[in-house]
Amino acid sequence: MEKFIPYQTLLQEKKEKGEIIYYIDLLLTFEWRNKRDTIIARDKKRCTSCKNEATILDRFGKAFRPPTKEEKREYIDGFLKEMNVKETKSINGADFYNFYKDLYFPVEIPFDEFIFLHVHHTYYIIDKLPWDYPQDALITLCHKFHKEIHLNNQIPVYLDDDKSESIKLTVCNKCNGSGYIPEYNYYMNGICFDCNGYKYNELVIR
Repeated sequence: MEKFIPYQTLLQEKKEKGEIIYYIDLLLTFEWRNKRDTIIARDKKRCTSCKNEATILDRFGKAFRPPTKEEKREYIDGFLKEMNVKETKSINGADFYNFYKDLYFPVEIPFDEFIFLHVHHTYYIIDKLPWDYPQDALITLCHKFHKEIHLNNQIPVYLDDDKSESIKLTVCNKCNGSGYIPEYNYYMNGICFDCNGYKYNELVIR
């Protein structure tokens, strides 16, 4: 589980250690977590593109869902076959499928079907802290659409809040400018360690 700290504490700790503050450090502050939670709550905890909610994981990092009707029927068919039952009617005439219509067994969701919610910046301003953007500059996206947007679109980068002058930067080849690697969402929300979440090569502090 990630450990969040106040931004001022981060500044003090980095100063005492003589270390550089990376973008990934900023994403582990209370300020960003609070801003992120506010945006996701505003968007009703759904991706604004696909409308999916985040997958809820248990303490073992697994997720489950209720079975579909087809899965229930397949389960019952397997049970009847195993018990060598030829008829779907019981002795008293009750239909097995109706009898087990409320049958519940959890179906594990494969990892590649997990949905993780990210907060996307619709534009960037050089040296601006990630939580200092107005709310209308931030939207909730699932990790798949977040990656797709950065892959297919050039996100504007401006020099200041006036947004009068933009600059062209080179996106990170590893994450395609999203700052995340979906396959590693289970750790540090999938932050890209090639660019440390900075998204653009010119902004990366080595």
